[in-house]
Amino acid sequence: MRDQTPTSEDEAARRRRAAPDRRSTDLPAEGVREAAAGGPLSPSTALPLQRALGNAAVARLVERQRHGHDASGGRPGAGAPVQRAPTPGAAPATQIALTHLPGDDLEGECGYFERRRQLSVNAPQQGVIIQEINRVFAVEEWDGEGWTAMPGARIDTYITAKGSSAHATVARYWELWTVDAAGNVSDGAEDTFSLCSVIPGRKRKDTTRGTYTITGRAVFYPTVVAPADLGFAQGGAPPAGGLFSTLADPSAAIAGQGLAASGSPVDCRVRVSWDSSQGDRYSEVEMT
Repeated sequence: MRDQTPTSEDEAARRRRAAPDRRSTDLPAEGVREAAAGGPLSPSTALPLQRALGNAAVARLVERQRHGHDASGGRPGAGAPVQRAPTPGAAPATQIALTHLPGDDLEGECGYFERRRQLSVNAPQQGVIIQEINRVFAVEEWDGEGWTAMPGARIDTYITAKGSSAHATVARYWELWTVDAAGNVSDGAEDTFSLCSVIPGRKRKDTTRGTYTITGRAVFYPTVVAPADLGFAQGGAPPAGGLFSTLADPSAAIAGQGLAASGSPVDCRVRVSWDSSQGDRYSEVEMT
């Protein structure tokens, strides 16, 4: 909140300041008006006023000054500070929220899972939500005799089910949703975390085991800048599907456009584990 600023002083107050020690005991009418307009009465000023006006009149004058009025009839004195309405503050920060949609929780065998969150913003304004995604695969395959670690490229070639891909060579990427002035989030306002089954075709028993961890940090930026000007394109990062996304760090573009984050980041973490050698091959999912 800004400090309240007093108005300038009137001419009588300036004259009083130039001669603060005026002590005439025989004040003329003009001197009475100056003393009344000049501020709190000192004993040296009050005494001659009492002689000229009487005790009751001086008491009324003091009471008026105490309540911020001048001697001319109750209007705010030109030399008294006038309280002004404070300057309106900045609008409330826009904050992202992620709502869990438990009815859409899915798990399957050998790594398959799906978790969906509903994106929204509080104190709507136009801007973008940018989420950094980091992914870690720690997966092994059974070769008939033992377990062998699988690099990302091997995971991608190992999964042969039609329409399935882990895009396991992509460890980091960024996604973007646009938000209009009413707070409507693009792409159905959905944020989906998922993984397909890490299996070769239809076989599930004695195929793979391991963990997959995906973390996301979402930040809101008020802006009218188009996604393309921040380096995003639809399908830019394969794991993001049709969302605006990129494999390149957009930090320089964000800074270059002068964007500043609003609210606090929202973090999500999902970890899925499985073991196809066990009787229960279903994925176990932890999400925070």
